[in-house]
Amino acid sequence: MDRGRGRSGVHCHGHSLCEMAQEEVLVAAAPSPSLRRNNSIFFKTCTVISHSGHSVLSMMVPVMTSKVKVNMFPCENTSLIEASRNDDGDFELKITSTCQKALRFVEGLGPLNLFDLTDKRSSKVFRNFIDSDMSANCLLLPGVMTALWVEAGMIARSMAKKRVPINIEFIDD
Repeated sequence: MDRGRGRSGVHCHGHSLCEMAQEEVLVAAAPSPSLRRNNSIFFKTCTVISHSGHSVLSMMVPVMTSKVKVNMFPCENTSLIEASRNDDGDFELKITSTCQKALRFVEGLGPLNLFDLTDKRSSKVFRNFIDSDMSANCLLLPGVMTALWVEAGMIARSMAKKRVPINIEFIDD
């Protein structure tokens, strides 16, 4: 939903925004079904401030989250991981899981920066995984990193929308 306010020469429906300082112009936009299929969409308010300090434009903009589901073997636990960006540009994770170890791991990470996604030696994600009580073969770590990489744009959303599973296949020869 967009809300136009302020003092400028910008016009909307034949009226300058200056004339509409006390009224709101509402524009509703529904996200396309293709955007809703693999990602959650939330909205946040963004305000653009002019150089004179007056609010020029306040609008609701979509904020997408990246979701991945991790199905574990042999423990048979399942985790749903959501990665999103906060207003500071850091990354945040939410988890729903049948595994208490996975819950403790993800909830203990807090906000993450780009170095946590790219520098394994200093990454809070890798450091906390090593210090956790999770098994070395747990797929939660790659699930967390994949959700974060999609959210950071390091894996294209178009690739994520293809829903190609990332898996480990047992071979019986």
